[in-house]
Amino acid sequence: MVRFLGVTGIDVQNQRATLITLLGMDYPQVTVEEVEKLYNLNRLTEGRR
Repeated sequence: MVRFLGVTGIDVQNQRATLITLLGMDYPQVTVEEVEKLYNLNRLTEGRR
């Protein structure tokens, strides 16, 4: 299955954005543990203490 993939880079300070569109051939294979680690709301402030 072909699908569009997008990458967005935003530079708030200089008020610029870069948009990149790509074609992908499949969906990534990730485990529940990987998703929880990447998107855990409790870890958002780590390193800012």
